[in-house]
Amino acid sequence: MENYRLMERLGKGGQGSVYLAEHKQGKRKYVLKKVRVNMDTSRSKQSISRSLGTAETGPCICVWLQEFFVMWDKEESSMFVCIVMDYYKKGDLREIIREYQEKKEPMPEDKIKKFLGEIIEALVFVHQRASIHRDLKPSNIFVKDDGALCLGDFGVSTVMGDLRTCPRNTVGTTMYMAPEVMTQAYDERSDVCR
Repeated sequence: MENYRLMERLGKGGQGSVYLAEHKQGKRKYVLKKVRVNMDTSRSKQSISRSLGTAETGPCICVWLQEFFVMWDKEESSMFVCIVMDYYKKGDLREIIREYQEKKEPMPEDKIKKFLGEIIEALVFVHQRASIHRDLKPSNIFVKDDGALCLGDFGVSTVMGDLRTCPRNTVGTTMYMAPEVMTQAYDERSDVCR
C-alpha cells in the first residue's frame, strides 16, 4: 500500500471497498480494490498466485490487473488483498444507461447491438480460458477512450473465487447473480442471465 495514495472511495460492496488511487511515483491514477480475506495468509497467497497467473487480455477485456498484494490492516485487524486495476475515466455502462434513463430516451438499437457484441465477445474469451466472471453487471463493463466497452473487475472471481479453494462461496452482486448459484456450484453459465 506504500506505493499508492488513496484519493477517494468510489464504492463499497459485499467483498470490500473500491478506491481511486494514485501511484506515488508515476502519478498515474488506478482503481484499487481492497478485499477482506477470510483465510490464513499462506493459503491466501497460494490461492492468489495460482488463480491470477498473468494479466492476459483479449478482445473487449480490460487490462484489469496492474498489481496485487496482501496486507494486514492494523486498524481493522484483518488481512486484505489489494487489487490494482486500470482506471477508465469515461466510466462504465451503468453511467451510459443512466444518461438515457434521465433523458427518457431509448438507447439506439445499433448501439445496443454493438454493446452486446462486445460483451459476448469478452465472455467467450473468458470462458474459453476456463474462467468465469461471476459479477457481470453494468458497473463492471467499462468504457474505453474510443467508446468501446470492455469487461473488467475480475477481482472477486479471480482472487476470492478460486474454485479449487472455495467452490461454495457465493460471491458477486446479488441483484445480478444467477439464481442457481444459491444451491449449485458456479460454472460459465452463471455469467449468462436467463
